[in-house]
Amino acid sequence: MRPSRSVALALLFLSIPVTTAGCQLTAPSEDTRDIVIAADLELSGATAAVGTAYRRALELKIDQVNQRGVLGHRKIKLIYKDNRSDRTLSLTNVAEFANNTEVTAIITGACSSCIMASSKILNEKRIPAIALAPAQEVANPVSD
Repeated sequence: MRPSRSVALALLFLSIPVTTAGCQLTAPSEDTRDIVIAADLELSGATAAVGTAYRRALELKIDQVNQRGVLGHRKIKLIYKDNRSDRTLSLTNVAEFANNTEVTAIITGACSSCIMASSKILNEKRIPAIALAPAQEVANPVSD
């Protein structure tokens, strides 16, 4: 998958809180806690240019959403870690994100072997995730 298509998918994912925020059936919540989205990206190493482009695109979209105020008093906050295209490091990063009770969703970068290593924990923890990797296994998930 080309980086531009993957970035578009990530930006689509970020629009979900925006579109669902207006679908409340009750009075708006006074909750002001940040909506935390974690990203495990390739920020150094051979594919750093792709991971850096993903990070910048995510930051730009989050800034736009936060500035518009479409989530009321809530803001989206991006936290990210560098996986260096290393599946072991990526698994550690994703596990830390999955165990962080503030994280509402996880985005993984272009490293196919990284998402495959992390898929089990994502499925077990039932955390919403978007994988930007072009792996066939990502397109055909291992479980519901």
